[in-house]
Amino acid sequence: MFLFGVVILTGWLGYEAYLEGHRTETTKESGEAWAKWLTVAGTERFNKDYSPSACAPTDSTSNTPHVWGECLKAITTASAELSNLINPFTQEPIAIVGGCDKDEHTTTGQMILQKALPTPPGSAIPFDVTLLSDSDVIDKKIQIHITICDGGDYPIKIAEVEF
Repeated sequence: MFLFGVVILTGWLGYEAYLEGHRTETTKESGEAWAKWLTVAGTERFNKDYSPSACAPTDSTSNTPHVWGECLKAITTASAELSNLINPFTQEPIAIVGGCDKDEHTTTGQMILQKALPTPPGSAIPFDVTLLSDSDVIDKKIQIHITICDGGDYPIKIAEVEF
């Protein structure tokens, strides 16, 4: 009876580990979908009449530069390509967060977007990496780092793309 219990417990723990790994891989795939979209958009968004227009460098009528918040809203609304990506840990849409929080476990399966700005030549650190905020102007190409938070709220780097 004891051995039967051990076999059942081992099977159950293995199944839970499988589910956790599957959720993490699904979250990674979402990060890779973002990387693919940002890479393609980075090459095409400087073309005339780019859609979504909120991700173009400037407004075509007023020539004012667009900001990241407008672009993010345009690509995550109901009809956009990236709107259907779901956090497999919470079954809610993936949110952009400031970092993985191992203490609170509120960022499981969420995504971190950071911009990498070059520092002056000769600096010991080649890039200054900060969070990509809604007010960041996107009128020039920027380097974006994509990271996801796994089931234990540890960061997993997905890609660095030029947008």
